[in-house]
Amino acid sequence: MSKLEDFSRLFADKHIEQGTLQAEVRFSNYAWNSQEAFKPVSDLMIVFIILKGSLQINIDGQTQTCTNKTNNLIDIKPFNRIEALQIGKGMHAYVMAISRSFMDAAAHGNRPVLRAMHQFSSNFYSLKRTEIDILLTYFKLIQQNTRSGESALDKIIFQHTVLLFHAKVIKMTEAYLKTPLKPQEISRPTLLCNRFFSLLETQATKEHEVSFYARKLSISTHYLTRICQRYTGKSANQTIADMLVTEASVFLRKPELSIQQVADQLGFSDASTFGKFFRRHTGKTPTEYRNENSIPLIID
Repeated sequence: MSKLEDFSRLFADKHIEQGTLQAEVRFSNYAWNSQEAFKPVSDLMIVFIILKGSLQINIDGQTQTCTNKTNNLIDIKPFNRIEALQIGKGMHAYVMAISRSFMDAAAHGNRPVLRAMHQFSSNFYSLKRTEIDILLTYFKLIQQNTRSGESALDKIIFQHTVLLFHAKVIKMTEAYLKTPLKPQEISRPTLLCNRFFSLLETQATKEHEVSFYARKLSISTHYLTRICQRYTGKSANQTIADMLVTEASVFLRKPELSIQQVADQLGFSDASTFGKFFRRHTGKTPTEYRNENSIPLIID
């Protein structure tokens, strides 16, 4: 059973499509039996939008009470772990969950998704009612585009609708993150992981070796890999490769760039070396990817 399927057992009324789950959650349709042990949930990107009532949630050992006024948006990353979830009477919320497989596919060429997966500073936000209403509009747009078994175009529309919802969540939460947390409120591994991804943003196209980032962080390559495994479920090498594939996907959607020019932009010695790397991590050659994604992607 996948992580998503396991999580979906909590809810009686839900829709699962393409590695995502959407559910309107009420006290009456919260299906988890409190007589059983709560099975911890991780490895998913999950968003709760609280409209009425309250819930208590334990994320990474910390319990928070969430209502429609306080902590009304819960933004859970794949590296987080839900250890308990208690829904109060009168509860009404929406939940959106996305599997790692969906995220990995969507991240190719979509920097906002990659950023969302590695935003470590907070899980809880108190949004204005107008902001909540905007997110609900996007959520309902996702529901309107859930058409399993329809055409390839329907599937693409659904995927981009999900990405649009999460891009909106990112934009809203980033505004609340302008006030940084105090250092004592963030663990050292979390700070190191934040710094690692900040370095990747600027250095990934020039530096491909784990040893470079470990030196910059003044830690061993082994410890950096341990941190990456903890927060992303992947090694440091794979994390660097994912960033390069994401950048490559953006460049390959620019028809004015040759494959050699893309290789140069990404710091590869030649087009052949880049092609082998790209095929190893995506199962496609750069040319095959370009032909399948011929519509230019406009990203800042």
